[in-house]
Amino acid sequence: MPFPTCIIESLERRRLLSGVTFPAGLYGVVDVSDFGAIPNDGIDDTNAINAAFAAIGANSRRTLYFPDGVYDISGQLLPETGNFINVKRTSLQGQSEDGTILRLAAGTFTDAADTTPVIDYRQNNNVAQAFHNHIADVTLEVMPDNAGAVGIAFNSNNSGSIRRVTITEVRVPGDADGNGTVDLADFGILRANFGTSDAAVTQGDFNGDGSVDLADFGILRANFGATETIAAPVGLDLFVAENGPLFIQDVTVNGFDVGVRTVDHINSQTFEHLALHHQREAGFVNGANGGGRQAVAIRGLTSTNDVTVFDARREDPDPSTLIVEADVRSPGGTTEPAINTGGSSFVRDVTASGFGSSVEQKWDAKLQSLGDDVVAEASSWGSNQSDGFATLFDTTETSLDLEIRDTPRVDGGDPTSEWIVLTNGPGDDTAAIQAAIDTPGIKTVVLDGPSGFDIDGTLILRGDVERLVAFGGTVSGDGTIRLDDGAASTVRIDRLYGNFNNSVAIEHNATRTLVVSDSGVRSYTNTAAGTGDVFLEDVIVRQVDMANQNGWFKQINMEPPGDTLGTGAYFTNDGGTASILGLKTEYRGSASFTFIHTLGGGSTELLGGVLHLNAGTWAADEPAFRVTDANFGLAAVKRYDPGVNNSPTILVTETQNGETRQYTGGKQSYFIARSADPAASSLAPTSGLDARVASVFSTQAIDDERSVFVR
Repeated sequence: MPFPTCIIESLERRRLLSGVTFPAGLYGVVDVSDFGAIPNDGIDDTNAINAAFAAIGANSRRTLYFPDGVYDISGQLLPETGNFINVKRTSLQGQSEDGTILRLAAGTFTDAADTTPVIDYRQNNNVAQAFHNHIADVTLEVMPDNAGAVGIAFNSNNSGSIRRVTITEVRVPGDADGNGTVDLADFGILRANFGTSDAAVTQGDFNGDGSVDLADFGILRANFGATETIAAPVGLDLFVAENGPLFIQDVTVNGFDVGVRTVDHINSQTFEHLALHHQREAGFVNGANGGGRQAVAIRGLTSTNDVTVFDARREDPDPSTLIVEADVRSPGGTTEPAINTGGSSFVRDVTASGFGSSVEQKWDAKLQSLGDDVVAEASSWGSNQSDGFATLFDTTETSLDLEIRDTPRVDGGDPTSEWIVLTNGPGDDTAAIQAAIDTPGIKTVVLDGPSGFDIDGTLILRGDVERLVAFGGTVSGDGTIRLDDGAASTVRIDRLYGNFNNSVAIEHNATRTLVVSDSGVRSYTNTAAGTGDVFLEDVIVRQVDMANQNGWFKQINMEPPGDTLGTGAYFTNDGGTASILGLKTEYRGSASFTFIHTLGGGSTELLGGVLHLNAGTWAADEPAFRVTDANFGLAAVKRYDPGVNNSPTILVTETQNGETRQYTGGKQSYFIARSADPAASSLAPTSGLDARVASVFSTQAIDDERSVFVR
């Protein structure tokens, strides 16, 4: 079966974003080669890399940089050597995903009963305090005979991300069936697939050139009789209490027993463009080892697997699974379901081939199996299987199905000639930063540590600047960063983390696009002139107030201490179109403070996340969501009340044409409101859901799948 358009766009974006370099002398970016980790020299780099981690510390806001090349690893890489406690604000950045290779030597972690992560971001103390960790643009190769090796164990809270990362379990070339031995069975597989050039059929393509041919036969013959131990348990391990909110984007896992595993009830994890190939037990496990199920939202899931791709191993009435825009294949065929949601879930635009069923939803001894190759939309809530959405007015009980767009790329210019690096001065830094922005020809302005920057005035992004980024220090203050019109069609703000109660505001005042990523800000608003698109991904933002604008919000964390904008809501959409993929809220600021208010003909779709109700109280008449002459959709959002009994009794207060109704029923995570035909929205499908499903899945083969038989 073909792959969604969003996946093809993801591949192009990953190619365009390769080749990350920095100017010399940055405090906030530390090159591992300065500590003796030299790629491609055949010398073990483990101690040098750990020395670099130790030098920057476990809470420095600095980035450890790996230039392209192969780094030889024979032990664990710890962001804090000697003890993996309280790792936070620590980033690992490669030059490029294809070029920066961290290679674990064969036979390093051989004990399957004592698993060890190669890259370890876990911590033992202070649950939910691992703030703002990031990994980007690297490939991790786990060589054969590492039965106890976990690829990456990642933990981050409030925000954190993994972007453009491949984790590969390397097998003996010629072992087509992955049983640990190159034998006659592998020859049979090669013969059956000989001449195949479909990227989805990689069994037999030992050199990874996209076809099964005579060169692969030569590889099999050269390695005939070779054996290895195949037992590496997990590629990407998120198995940490209260892990998240975090954002995983453009990540591929090849091989391992399980590609990705996670657990616990909070704090939400959002995935965009996740590729899982050739796992032995399951592609993705949520609720492993009998633990609670994390709130997981996935957009753009692709897989080539003869096992279940997504497996929720614990029945749970909480809505913990949301999957949209997926294409999964079983080349060998299996009776297992492609997706097992285990209970409450929402899936949309899912296509599967070769599985016993596309989606299986089970709860309270009730089993629903969707055997169609294409699942346009399906939801379940507890024992109520696929009975649509709750409504207050007469409308179609299907989702709004707003378009989710990929975040646009920003080049940022040549670091040697088109970047300016600033260090902070005494007092307010607004004027100094503005002077750098206004320098002709400058495309990237870097705010370099170790000390923090203060923005107490209005800082205007204009002229030639495309990117404002901070390394190594905080960016705080009572001021505002405003986007005006300028030369670049898209401007990006990265890594601007302020002190929790003293972060800057963002204001959109232009017709061009604004991207805010991996940052913590006080608020986001737009002016009447600010009609350009906005993207927020992996951002802590107390409040959003948007009007007559298109916005995409991916894993946003909203923890407002109060109603600083005076809107009475965490998120207000007046006449715009807002697509939210992954939301986490916490710490209500007042009893009269709703989560999302959509009004003025606007459209808001909230897909996945956690409403963490751990503090504050609710006024008796205050709803969780408010709709006023507008469109609103809610799917697979978990409410978590840790025993303080402060959940709202009213889920939605909806007013249409002067009539107000309230919803207090049992479908607390699936609701739809429409003021008009959803096709009226500029971002809604124009040809109907069924027609869109048919058109999204083209016949183009994906070229992202990287064979696990790479050596």
